[in-house]
Amino acid sequence: MRSPLYVIEQGSRLTREGRRVLVVKEGGTLAQVAVLQVSQVIVFGNVQITTPALRLLLDEGIEVVLLSETGRFYGRLFLSNEKGTR
Repeated sequence: MRSPLYVIEQGSRLTREGRRVLVVKEGGTLAQVAVLQVSQVIVFGNVQITTPALRLLLDEGIEVVLLSETGRFYGRLFLSNEKGTR
């Protein structure tokens, strides 16, 4: 069963390692999860997402939601399945 991944640690970075996404900060790993276990990624505030991590999530059809530190909605990223959108 897939579950949402909430990234709330300010100053952290979401990265990719193979088929896993990692939350890292100052050289240490705070969390790591196989992409097959993730239904959605919700990012709060000052969190960076690497391009490889974003590409993996979108390729797997996993939506990324961007929120302020207090939860104000900024937007969301998802892969469109419509033809001709590339």
